Amino acid sequence: MRVIGLLGVAAAFALLPCSTALADPANQVDLKAIWDSLTPDERESLLKQRQAAPADQAKAVRAPGDTCAAATLEVSTLPFNDANTTVGQTDDLTYGAACGGFNGSSGVGPDIAYRVQTDVDCDVTVTMDPTANDLAVWVVTDCADPVGACVGGDDSGGNGTAEAVSFSATAGTDYFVVVDGFGGAADTFTLNISETTANGCQLVPVELQGFQVD
Repeated sequence: MRVIGLLGVAAAFALLPCSTALADPANQVDLKAIWDSLTPDERESLLKQRQAAPADQAKAVRAPGDTCAAATLEVSTLPFNDANTTVGQTDDLTYGAACGGFNGSSGVGPDIAYRVQTDVDCDVTVTMDPTANDLAVWVVTDCADPVGACVGGDDSGGNGTAEAVSFSATAGTDYFVVVDGFGGAADTFTLNISETTANGCQLVPVELQGFQVD
């Protein structure tokens, strides 16, 4: 019996272009193998979905967003690494001391959000390392309720100091990793997400795990 999560396939192919995370062959999801496993009818259906998608959806590659709603799912093996900047972003999200902030001035700078989801339950650590200024990192499951949905935050360091949040990720749950600034600070930074268990978890939507070919 063959079980195909075609919506998951469509999502994977829609996200394919221009991914920093997939630039390294070691991080690649084998979409070609998935495509080869589809029946002619499934391929035709997938192509129709892509052709019918609005033009801006084609640009919605795996990428962080200025808001949580704009962030698309990252797809990568772990560890995941990215280099980015909050310079030029807007201050959409404010968490302060209620989510691991140093005080009320935490999280009031320009911010950028990553949306991640693991394929299995596992423990992960998120590390954000700013170049020179005082940035902070938060993890929440709902950006509209950052206090009630707070997983953890760190703004304990000063200028150019790495901040980290460790948590137990539940498979299929959306986690928003938000890089923010203390007192309005903005800067370039590197972001690392690593597994601290040995479950072999990946940043892949659970839908993409639903492929079985007998």
